[in-house]
Amino acid sequence: MTFKKNFRDTIAKDINPRMMLASVLIQIGLSSCIVWAEQVAQFKVKEQTIRELKVYITDRAPRIDGRLDESLWKGLPAASGFVDITSTPSFVLNQTIFSVAYDKENLYIGISCVENRLKNIKASTRDRDGSMSHEDSLEIYLYFGRGDKGYFQLGLNTLGTQFDSLVSDAPWDYSWNGKWRCAVQMIAQGWTVEIAIPFSTLGTALPKSNEIFRFNVGRRRFTDKSYPFSSWSVLKSGFHSPRDFGKIIFAGQEDKPQKAEDTLRCNQAYLGSTKIQVGEALLEGKIEIKRTANILGETINQPVREMLNVVETMTTKLEERTKADMSLKEWSIARQDAAKLFEKLAALAKETEPFKKNNIVLPENLRPGIRRHGAYWYLSSKEGIFAIDEHSGFVASIWDSQKGLCTTISHDVYTLETITKIRKADEYFDEVVKSEKTKRRLELVCKNENLPGVRLHKAYWLESNGRILAKEVIVQGKADEKKLLSISSKTVFDKEYRIQSYYNRVLSTAASGGADHRATIAAKAITKPMIQRGGFNQPCGWSQFALVNPERGGGIAQYLYKINDEYVWPPYSLNSSYWNANGWEVSFLATFLKSEPFSSQMRYHLFRGDQLSFYKEYLSLPEVSDVRSAIKVHPSISRMRYSSQGDGVLHALNASFPTNFPRFSVPYSRLRSDETIVFGGVMPSVNLFSYWPNNDEDFLITNEPTPDGPERRIPASDMKRAISKFNKHFPRSSAGIYWTYSDIEPKSKHSKIAKQHSEFAIVGKDGQPVQSLFGYSVGALQADIGRSFTATAVREYERMINYLGFDFYYFDHFGGLSLADWGDGKVVQATDHMHFFETLHEMLAVHDKFIFMNGAHDLYVDVAYAEAMGPIKQMEDTYGKKWWRIIGERLMQFEVFKKEASATILLFWRDYRKGPEAAKDALVNNGREYTNLLLSLGMRPHTCYYDYHTELKTEPGKGTAGGDVDWSAMYNYEEAYQQTSLEMHGTQVADVGLQPAYWNDFDTKIEAYVLKLGGAYFFTANNHHDESRDIMLSADMDRMDMSPENRTFTWIYKRRDDMKVDRLDGPDKPNWDRLFVKVSCQSKKGSVLDGRLGIKMREVEPNLTRMVVASQVPGFIYSVEGQQTQLLIPRTLGCRIEGELNERKKTNRLHVFADKPLQIIAWWPQAWGDHKIEIVSSSGKMVLVGKQAGEITYGNEQFLIISLPKGQTELKISKG
Repeated sequence: MTFKKNFRDTIAKDINPRMMLASVLIQIGLSSCIVWAEQVAQFKVKEQTIRELKVYITDRAPRIDGRLDESLWKGLPAASGFVDITSTPSFVLNQTIFSVAYDKENLYIGISCVENRLKNIKASTRDRDGSMSHEDSLEIYLYFGRGDKGYFQLGLNTLGTQFDSLVSDAPWDYSWNGKWRCAVQMIAQGWTVEIAIPFSTLGTALPKSNEIFRFNVGRRRFTDKSYPFSSWSVLKSGFHSPRDFGKIIFAGQEDKPQKAEDTLRCNQAYLGSTKIQVGEALLEGKIEIKRTANILGETINQPVREMLNVVETMTTKLEERTKADMSLKEWSIARQDAAKLFEKLAALAKETEPFKKNNIVLPENLRPGIRRHGAYWYLSSKEGIFAIDEHSGFVASIWDSQKGLCTTISHDVYTLETITKIRKADEYFDEVVKSEKTKRRLELVCKNENLPGVRLHKAYWLESNGRILAKEVIVQGKADEKKLLSISSKTVFDKEYRIQSYYNRVLSTAASGGADHRATIAAKAITKPMIQRGGFNQPCGWSQFALVNPERGGGIAQYLYKINDEYVWPPYSLNSSYWNANGWEVSFLATFLKSEPFSSQMRYHLFRGDQLSFYKEYLSLPEVSDVRSAIKVHPSISRMRYSSQGDGVLHALNASFPTNFPRFSVPYSRLRSDETIVFGGVMPSVNLFSYWPNNDEDFLITNEPTPDGPERRIPASDMKRAISKFNKHFPRSSAGIYWTYSDIEPKSKHSKIAKQHSEFAIVGKDGQPVQSLFGYSVGALQADIGRSFTATAVREYERMINYLGFDFYYFDHFGGLSLADWGDGKVVQATDHMHFFETLHEMLAVHDKFIFMNGAHDLYVDVAYAEAMGPIKQMEDTYGKKWWRIIGERLMQFEVFKKEASATILLFWRDYRKGPEAAKDALVNNGREYTNLLLSLGMRPHTCYYDYHTELKTEPGKGTAGGDVDWSAMYNYEEAYQQTSLEMHGTQVADVGLQPAYWNDFDTKIEAYVLKLGGAYFFTANNHHDESRDIMLSADMDRMDMSPENRTFTWIYKRRDDMKVDRLDGPDKPNWDRLFVKVSCQSKKGSVLDGRLGIKMREVEPNLTRMVVASQVPGFIYSVEGQQTQLLIPRTLGCRIEGELNERKKTNRLHVFADKPLQIIAWWPQAWGDHKIEIVSSSGKMVLVGKQAGEITYGNEQFLIISLPKGQTELKISKG
């Protein structure tokens, strides 16, 4: 895409800057209200939310008339916090509130359904057990959990029509009709229900004191288009999920009801969320009233005045109600009113749209440096200008000096929490009480009347020649009680600038809970807030975004950079961050206030080019480069030929080992002398939790996936013997073990952390340990990954690895989620997670071990999985026909940010069957798409999940007629990809101005990349059109460090069609392992258009990646240790060639560095005639002439084949 260079002046003059800044802030009213209304809805409910309610006995049975006006209901505790189970477990706006009581005969349930669209209620079924699946209705679920075969389902609609069934593993019993009563009443704020269920109809006796029933209430609501299904329990698979039902606990006869709804653990998450939302609405209402009045003054027209009056009335009434002691239902209604207020604020902002314009007047002749002019401080350079409000200290505007206005405002939002209260504040109301300017920094000391006792210190300075504005916020406060301060930055972009742009998020790995999987989205498509990434059961989004403006040829990024002066790698900064219709909100600070200062640094980064250019620029920043270069990847990774082969390591204890291990021994036999197999299938099939076996008396422990499942044990001594035996027979393999580092397993009596370090469990506001957010084991707790935990855990890891003798740890997830520990009064920071892995990686390196992780973006991994590929049909169903853009860009980001020597293994390779069985595999096939991405991005293959039995004429699990499967034949098919990917190890995505580049060209159907390895550039292209066509790629030669004056060699590789490969062919067939069926070469010099290298690919088939490699090195590696390479490139497999041509003198000089014997080919055109080869190596000097060197031709280019020894060799080829 060609970037336009025009500068658009958006700066008006002769207007009071302070007054006009307020006009810009109208956008915040719209941004804030939309953001908050949607953010709360998108916050996933934490799994540690306890769904338990105590049920009290009553001596006065209620009248079953649907009215909840009796004293019984008024005196009972109520439960709420219903979540949407349609797609994400987020709190619904129209809540359901219920209470439960019992007497000697019946269980009584009183339910209030809050509804803001009463006129739209749908209910018509009047026949018992008729279908109510599309009507407003309630469902009650009761499960005794005492070995009973089923559970009871009772339903009713708003007409009072009943439905019930007995649900078991067998077909549901719809004929079961329980003798229970119900009644419904419609009220002004919804509808209410009373239910009486005899214990006799449930087939159970009167519950005993403290007896527990599994219980849930579900609600179907069809009054609007969203059709949410809400549930009291957080369910994972629809209403019928008894394992996830909540609990009702029967109180004894002497127990008295405790109303205290706000202290019930089952209500705390919902009430906390509601109070925050209501508080945000009140804050935004007050701000909007003030802003609009300041902007328009006497010019307010009648429509705006009327809307302003409505907003003021709604704000005042809502605030008055919050001052009273409100019930759970009243808070639910207040939440609805807050949502209505947000709607009015949005309408008001839209009505005042004509007044929204940034009109800060830039001073004339503004010189580089820090200057104050009018109401603003200006930090300026030749690259960018950043205006800081002198009264409050927020970022008022940002200009790209060459491109124009970018942002109209960026200000911070504060949330101050104690155990019982939450307070919101805005940087707009900060007051600067002291300012100090030095040559490089602007220091501002501030206070905010809504943050009593909090001291705010802000510092601004420029980096990277003035293209980066660094903002550091330092906070301090009194430690009289635990106070959690969180700060996020709301950035609003200039409307014209934004609408031309597209949003990009760095390292978008996965998404759930309302999140969007796309890394790049056009700004005009974002009309409401969008969470960047929903991880597990937490709201989160990495604190780094970029906005790319192709019209102006650049963009702006914002990201968290340091915490307490420690650098933060982006994927560790898991905080709540969002895009919205005006900009974004990025969280960057969270800490419990103490007298010691706590700091966080956020950066605004102007860049040229697209997002790939930004990534490369970010990675070149001094702190980033220093951290990455200090991390050394384990040397075995660069020699890893295979991964994920074979069976579990415990098979080594079988008497027939290693003959019973062909799945591993076959690929092992194909290794070159220094190549390795990593991962080798030697992990035990268990998860381990906070227990580190390190002697013969210990066990490896896991829990069954049931709430009360027994521990499974593997004797540590068996594992030790198995690993030792395995390594003896396969010394160039790596044995690893599966681990989860962030969980604590309290159920296990062997758990050392749970037993000895209870302080390592994160504690919530309710004083209870927080359940694991990742859910690897039932009952596991979330660990506080602080410095003390790291010191303890890494010491135990070291003892275990020394005892067992394995080679790496495999982690199934990485860290980064910022969590508040209300027990210790501290926040687990991104830097704590980084410190954990840094310390662990350093320890493992000392012992010649490494880290394997299911997360390709982690900073301290040596080899990683990128879990991104699914069956093609599944991906098309999820993402549509353009799924390749979403998957491709995410994987490209992995490869951009990975360390050069590390490896990324793409998951999962699901291949097709041949013959008549192929149709059955339509849902699991992704073979061609998978291998396309391997070649496009230089990733490593996982073992292919391919059913060979059809071709082997065997039955799965039964082997061949002789009793054994021909494992050698099974691996033949993937051998070519294993070889090619190893040869491409070390490739890096190159920012060379590739055109077309699909990540900034939304119309192209060509998926192209450029990778760099040594002196070679790999151009790959996949045609997503329906027919074959020629593809033309081009790249900037200056950015490739190539000169048009030098000869460029272009290698064209035509890849085999795997559909036509006989995958049982092996070494007995010629070219059985060749990936490329045709390889040709062209060379030329000069004649470059506009300094760009053009790459033409002819007749590229759809969905079959084509590869072309360009290099100006006149020598290429042909074979290593007698095995011919798949690719002809100047650097691979631990060997490299450097060199230059002198075409006037007809000489070719090459410098070869090899750690193994090899053959190379050197360019020598036929037109140059006879040759003489002078070779100088560690073994001496020799001269080859005539036929002593073989000749080989690729296309029209001729090369000499030369065999060389291990070590450094100098060659000079000249006229003979």
